Amino acid sequence: YNNRAGLLSEMGEQDKALADYNKALELNPELYKAYNNRANLLSEMGVYDKALADYNKALELNPEFHEAYNNRAILINEMEK
Repeated sequence: YNNRAGLLSEMGEQDKALADYNKALELNPELYKAYNNRANLLSEMGVYDKALADYNKALELNPEFHEAYNNRAILINEMEK
């Protein structure tokens, strides 16, 4: 579901991608990369609060996941605009 969601997102199918990320996390709530990926999608959709929560969850699950730190920082500069 996580991988398919990424493809759907690239194809512009945001609603379907979001549904797949949700399903991936329902099946495996420890899948920190799916939280990061869903946060990326939510950020693109302008749903900043939920995106920030997902980045935080990804980092809670894996504090070594540098990509989420970077993405979260970009989101915070975007939120402050």
